[in-house]
Amino acid sequence: MSNPNKKSKCTINFLISAAQAPYRVGQANVINPNDNPSNPELLRHIAEHGYEIVKSIAPVRSKGSGQSPLAAVCLKPQDTDGPLVISFRGTHTMGDVFSDLRVVTGGVVEKKFRAAAFEFYQQVRKENPGREIILTGHSLGGHLAQYVATKAYNTDTELQTNPIVQVRTFNTAPADTTHNAVFNRFPKILAQFVNYRLAPDAISSLPLQKYTGNTFVFRSEKGTLDSHKLGTMREQLPAEILSQEVTAHSSPNKKQTMLVELIKGVQYSYQCRVEGQFFSRFRAGAKNIGEMQKAFPDIIDSIEKGEYAEAALKIEALKGKLNGNVSKQIVELLLQKTEECKVSQQTQDPERPSHIPKEQQQIKAELLKMKEEDNADEELIPGASPP
Repeated sequence: MSNPNKKSKCTINFLISAAQAPYRVGQANVINPNDNPSNPELLRHIAEHGYEIVKSIAPVRSKGSGQSPLAAVCLKPQDTDGPLVISFRGTHTMGDVFSDLRVVTGGVVEKKFRAAAFEFYQQVRKENPGREIILTGHSLGGHLAQYVATKAYNTDTELQTNPIVQVRTFNTAPADTTHNAVFNRFPKILAQFVNYRLAPDAISSLPLQKYTGNTFVFRSEKGTLDSHKLGTMREQLPAEILSQEVTAHSSPNKKQTMLVELIKGVQYSYQCRVEGQFFSRFRAGAKNIGEMQKAFPDIIDSIEKGEYAEAALKIEALKGKLNGNVSKQIVELLLQKTEECKVSQQTQDPERPSHIPKEQQQIKAELLKMKEEDNADEELIPGASPP
């Protein structure tokens, strides 16, 4: 039931719970608190974030009514501003892990499986026209989330100009589809896709790594099979990543939160990459990590205050301290995205004083004063008494 007074909160931590939900759907296509000892905790965590499961399906083998292997849920926020979330089930058992491995190496998923996932998305979209939707999933479920969103963007011209579908996946299986052609025409849509993965992970660490959008990699202390689990994902992700919000497209802070998510993801992914190198502490990468760790908190602080010009200067300063072309190219991308946020801010509210440099405000004030004096002179007609 919707409650406009309750603010829903869609964070990465919440989306991990959303990705867990379709694993728990069973008889009558619902999550029964008594079926699994951890089900009550999962449902409580979902409710605490202001969401509820409003639509779900499970395959016949899980005592549901679905005629395909698909298990999926739709979670709806209790307020009207938060995004809807659709989650697809992925790896459930060790047998499913090897099934996912076959998907990765073969590069294909059963058409019936993909069709059922897209149909579930279409039903939700039809029932909630114009609403923001976040697709999520773990392992094979992440593959389905990427596929469904890519097909939606390639076949729906309305979405191409109003990108209200986002994707957040966890240890996803790769996704390669002919629908990827849409990104050649609308490359900015790629920013709507973000994949979170742990290294090492049995599925997402394989050579065939065809992911859509940004992929952020985080170091795991567990082995390849344990690192694949959603529970391990929650354990290993840093607190500031878990608390990162994923806001709705209509939110004025959408670009800001996406930029902060990008910077945090780049920081940890770079650290993971360098720490995995032999003798990394003796390489330039180790020095770069130190500079990033010092600079990024201040940069994020400026961005969250809406001070994009100041953030851009700090990023430029960071770039000058880094060694290596790859590191500088990464920071150059962050600078570009920060400048885009700055331009967007100025376009949305060009007269807002905080967007105008101090000198520009002073000049504007002087011009207004001169105009007032000119108007006063025109009113003093010769031979007439001043008012």
